[in-house]
Amino acid sequence: MTIFEWIDSRGRGAFTEWYNDRTVRQKAAIDAKLKVVRQVGQPTDGRANSELPPNMFRGPVKGHFYKFTVNCDGALRPLAFKGPVDSRTEWTFLIGAAERDGKMVPATCYADAEIRRLEILADISKRQEVPNDDE
Repeated sequence: MTIFEWIDSRGRGAFTEWYNDRTVRQKAAIDAKLKVVRQVGQPTDGRANSELPPNMFRGPVKGHFYKFTVNCDGALRPLAFKGPVDSRTEWTFLIGAAERDGKMVPATCYADAEIRRLEILADISKRQEVPNDDE
């Protein structure tokens, strides 16, 4: 799988900016899950399989959005959607978020994510690949 993120007008990635504000422990937990997601679909037995293990992305939870579920010093829930070019092999992060007391923080995360999703659909250059520290 390939993982992308929405970028702002200055070329800053929403997921990367959010990730940089996490603790060392949270980053390690996020990195471990991202590594598994990236490995899905890689030819290990001669054929590609795009099915993710359970508890990676939960959803769709609202509209097109999935929560990337990471439980480490809080309930981290950045929002993503499948694709948009190939929904079988791509995920695009739209906004960093968390879940507290059953509510998403920031409260505007779904509305903000929809604006960003539509921007990417209108202009694919509004996304970039999320940096991979394993490479």
